[in-house]
Order: sequence, then C-alpha cells, then structure tokens
Amino acid sequence: MHPIEDRIARLPANPGVYLMKGDDGKVLYVGKAKNLKARVRSYVGAAAAVDRKVRFLMARVKDLDHIVTKTEKEALLLENTLIKRYRPRYNINLRDDKTYLHMMVDRNHPFPRFVPVRRPEARPGRLLFGPYSSAAAMRDTLRQIQKMVPLRSCSDREFQTRKRPCLQYQMGRCSGPCAGAVSSGEYNELVDQAILILQGKSDEVVQALDRGMKEASEGMRFEEAAEIRDRIRAIRLTMERQRVVGGRADDRDLIGLYEEGGHVEIALLLIRKGNLIERRRFSFPETVVSRVELLRSFLLQYYSQPGRPVPPEILLPLEMEDQETVAGILSDLREAPCALKTPKRGEKRQLVSLAELNAKSLYEEHAREDRRRFAVLQEIRKKLAMEKAPNRIECFDISNLRGELAVGSCVVFLGGLALRDEYRRYKIRLPTGADDYGMMYEILQRRFGKGPAEQTLPDLLLIDGGKGHLGVALRVLEDLGIQGVCAAAIAKGRRRGPDPEDPAGAVEKVADRVFVPGRANPVSFSARSRGLHLLQQVRDEAHRFAITYHRKLRSRKMARSELDEVPGIGPARKKALLDAMGDVNGIRAASIEELKSVRGMNEKAAKSVWDRFHSGPGAYAVSLPEGEGADS
Repeated sequence: MHPIEDRIARLPANPGVYLMKGDDGKVLYVGKAKNLKARVRSYVGAAAAVDRKVRFLMARVKDLDHIVTKTEKEALLLENTLIKRYRPRYNINLRDDKTYLHMMVDRNHPFPRFVPVRRPEARPGRLLFGPYSSAAAMRDTLRQIQKMVPLRSCSDREFQTRKRPCLQYQMGRCSGPCAGAVSSGEYNELVDQAILILQGKSDEVVQALDRGMKEASEGMRFEEAAEIRDRIRAIRLTMERQRVVGGRADDRDLIGLYEEGGHVEIALLLIRKGNLIERRRFSFPETVVSRVELLRSFLLQYYSQPGRPVPPEILLPLEMEDQETVAGILSDLREAPCALKTPKRGEKRQLVSLAELNAKSLYEEHAREDRRRFAVLQEIRKKLAMEKAPNRIECFDISNLRGELAVGSCVVFLGGLALRDEYRRYKIRLPTGADDYGMMYEILQRRFGKGPAEQTLPDLLLIDGGKGHLGVALRVLEDLGIQGVCAAAIAKGRRRGPDPEDPAGAVEKVADRVFVPGRANPVSFSARSRGLHLLQQVRDEAHRFAITYHRKLRSRKMARSELDEVPGIGPARKKALLDAMGDVNGIRAASIEELKSVRGMNEKAAKSVWDRFHSGPGAYAVSLPEGEGADS
C-alpha cells in the first residue's frame, strides 16, 4: 500500500492543485486536476504500475497536500505559480529570462548600437530583443543585421576616441558616425530600420528604402541610389532564406516536440509576417510527466514571463484536454484572442512538422554532443588512472598583485559543461604577502571544511599550478579525512629561449603539464587531445574567474581613493557611476554628457568628476595594465 493511499480517500472531487512531497517534506511534483480524487488515484492504480515514469515518481513520494480551487482555470494558474515558487524536482522548470542573452539598443545615445546583455535593466529609451538561447544565435543575428543595415559595432569607449573610420566602414558595414560621415538623425533612421527587421517587419523597411532609392535616382545621386539598392537586395535575400512553408504573412508560433528515452526536446519557431525570425530550444533531460502535461506547463511558464509576447495563433503538435482553458489564460495575457490549434492536415500541419523536425534535429545534436563529452571524460579517466570518469570537476586558482587583494576562485564543470551556479570566489584572509601555497591551502580548507557527509565532492580536484600546489591539495584532503577524490594539477606551458651556446637557435614552446600524485613526470597528452583541451578549458575558466574578481576589488579600491575625493559624489552616485561605466577607467574615458546621463547625476556633479580625472590632482592616475597581476 502506498503511503498516500489513505489520503486519496479524503480528497474532494473538485478542481484544484496537488503537491507530492518526499521524505523531508520537500515538494517533488505539482499537478492540477479537474477532479482531485480521480486524478491522484490514477497514480496508484493498475494502469500507473505499467507506466515507468509514474513508478519512478511514486517511489519517491511519501506525502500529499492539496489546494481546492473554484474552476479549472484557477487550478492552472495556481499550478504555474506553485511551480515557480517551489521549483519541484520533477516538474519542468524554464530558466529565468535573466540567464538568457538579449540584444539591447539604447535610444538615448545619439549613435546607439546593439549590444548583448544577460541581465537587462529596464530604463526609458532602452529596447530589448530576445531572449536568445545561445550566444551563437545572437551573434549570427547581429551579423545579419550588420549586412543589411550599416550600424556601428565598436564599444562606446572606442567610438569616443576614434578619429577615422575603421575597416567595417571600408567594407560598407558601418556608416562611419565616429568620423562624422553620417548625422545623428540619418544614423537613427538606420537604427529604426534594424528595429523593424528584428520585429519581423522587413517589408516596411524595403518599401521605405525603395522610395528613398527612387528619390536619390531622380535627384541624380546615383551612388546613394546604388547603396540603397544593395541594401534592399541584402534584406530580400535574407528574408527569402527565412521564409517558411506557405506564403501567408501571419504572426504565429510553432511548437515541435520530440521525446526519446525520457529526454524531451522542444523547438519553438517564431513566425512574423510569414518569416521565420528565430528558433528557440528547450531541453528537459529527465522528465516524469506526460507529453501533454509537459506541453501545457511549458506554454504557461513560457508566455507568462515578462517580455514574451503572445501571438494571435500557436500551433501545437498534440491536443490537450484543457486546451480551451489554456487558450483563455494566454488570451488574458495577450489582452486579445489567442488560438491554440492542433492541425491534422494542410499547410498548418506542414508547419508543425517543420517544428517537430527541428526538435528531432536538436535532440540528435544534443545526443552527439553528449557522446563526444563522454568520450572526452573517458580519455581523462584513462590518462589520470582514475577509477571512474570525472563527471564533476572542480578547479581552483589564486590571483593577487604582490600579495595584495589576494583572491581565490572555484569553478565547477559537470559532464564537461560549466555549472556557473556553483562557482565560488574567496577573499584570502591570510596576512598580505602570504605565499601562494598558504593561500591555496586556505581556500581548499574553506571549500571542503564541512566534511564529506555535508557536501557534494568532485570526482576530480584540479589545481592551477605545479607539483607544489598539488601537494597542498593532497594535504588538505588528508587533513580533512576526505577519500575518493582524485587530485591533479595543470601548469601552464612556457616559452623556452634558445640554448646559450646557440643564441640563434629556435625558441621552444613547452606544452602545458598535468601532474598527478605518485608520479614524478607529468602525464603525457597529445597536442590535439580533447581531454587535455577540456582540462585547459577548466583551468582557463578558473583563471578568468579569479582575475576578474581581483580586478573588480582593485577597481573598487581605486574608486575609493579617487571618487571619494570628488565633491558631491556620495555612495549612491559612486555606485551608479561604477555600474554604468564598469570601472574607474570607464569613468575616466567618459565625457561630461555621458557622466551627466548616469542615474542620479547632474551637470555640476558630472563636471566635478570630469575635472577630477582631467584637471585635478588625480588627472594622471593610471590603472594597472590589463594583463598584470600574479596568479598561480
């Protein structure tokens, strides 16, 4: 008898939400039901015993709770709210928007550019496009836009200091605002065109350009007309490649779903004006819910997030029993009708088939990548003589400047992929001037000091350093009584100069060396070894994470010594300046107008800051070079 069977008899036959819990009372799964008693009973009936997914879930469920609602629609909304609140292990959970990349353009700038942002902050004048599931997809979009509309791609700092056009201008991919080749008004007309293209309104852009081409031709400005003609051709060529099955200029989203071995892949195709403007990917590696439940939960979670416009029509790969209720909720979000359709034949069925083909293709790509990463981890296991593949790798590094502002970093890779949520950084507590070995011992003690029973241990503990650093890691593991963790150190290669007896000899580059306990010589990897490349990637990520934190602290220290002396700049304005400009170097390079545009600043405060860096006592203060800073 299942532990929740006695609770089922007391459940009402009303609509509502049920919460399945584990031993510790943690919510494992949230579901909705039109009839709570009938729905929950289906999990312990004879039919459920045949379903592998249900057996897997119910083996972990030890308690049950429920909430009654008046209608099925209320149950759906409550289910979505509780999933976001509890983030149950066996429901699907879409990542928050802030972890995806967006493209942002700031219309407050006289010559704005499209920039990638991961944590967009809503401000007047800023427009956001996305989110994009991968940086590669966003970069490809930016490249396509730059081919069609000649907008600048340089940073604001480079834009302010450049006096003549760059190579992009000579290639026809930039209008040259840095050198005054285009006015702010003309440039912003180009920005408007790019925005319309990103919104799927390329036809309006082509019509406007066509009128401009005719006017230029009639005015005998044939070079200008030729440039506009080439831009029209580029837009049409790009849109031709994106046009999907059928010629109707409708706005709709297509959802394709593919499942294999418990892994579900969803492909979402965004159609605007009959053009495919973007494909988004969502992976759910371990699902215990049915395809219908997964699809319903996906629709509600995805479209309820801010910045996700609901189209007038969404085409689905399968029917849902509560499809009309879900359509009603999406219509409320859109504040206009939204139709959910599951076509069986014709043009719309072909569109859904296209989305399903994309979902299958994404799964196969995912599976190939999984096999490749598995092979890489197996290579590392063999080379380092490990008992099992290093599924979880943790790498540690130290960064300091002659012992000052010393910091440590820990990065985590799981299955060959970075697990950024579990990155950690440490401020070294040892006195200034302490050696690298003492610093490494400290951060390892702080990482593993809780004991093996209270924390997740890595399969491979990787240290950025040589034999001495490896010895420190082994000593920490021994002092804490931690067993079953393999340790290794990876030392950067160096360039070895010519033999003193042969000054004209060639410079030899020594490859990176990997040291393991009980072996005097480093482990031999081939230059093209994917296992070595992964270890180098992990090491480089730990180095990047450490030195970024060190520079951040160094910048704050410089800011305290310089900004605190500026009249009228208090903690709030100082924070706003650093947030807007990045660091003191960015503040120093900014103009008075840019400083004035920062939140909380006015003309007087902006002039005080500018005077401090350009005519005051700190005018010639220079920050350390980008690459300076000792690290191990």
